[in-house]
Amino acid sequence: MKKIAITSIAPGHKNFDTQLTAVKSWIDLGLTVLSMNHPNEIAELKSKFKNVEFIPTIRTNEGIFKKPYVVVSAILDYLKTREEDKFLLINSDIIIFDSWKMEEEIYKNADKGIVVMNRYNFDEGRMRYGVKYDSGFDAFLIHKKFLNIFPQTI
Repeated sequence: MKKIAITSIAPGHKNFDTQLTAVKSWIDLGLTVLSMNHPNEIAELKSKFKNVEFIPTIRTNEGIFKKPYVVVSAILDYLKTREEDKFLLINSDIIIFDSWKMEEEIYKNADKGIVVMNRYNFDEGRMRYGVKYDSGFDAFLIHKKFLNIFPQTI
């Protein structure tokens, strides 16, 4: 069964090029990359992200944030319709370096609970070293059996 990474690529992201690098890093790991976006964003993004499958949604927080940020519930509800059983929900600008070959171990643990991951911030010149960011989480490996534990968001 294929491994899925799902995100919402932002066309106006201040680090747009980082998103290109991040998505490439996921593809290089063998992940199938999906991006859920408002239909108005997809044509522009498809021209730059050729190996990404785009899923349209109108479930966004545009009324609150003035941009069509996809609500997490839209992503989780979509994942419930997929045949795969594990999904990497990840911020669009997170580059994955799996130099320790931890991916398989992380996927095994997703059967037991949700795997929550911190990022490391790094400077461009120090691509493989950085400072752990403890003030939030940027990736979640979720088994399908846990998708219903999250309340719906607006």
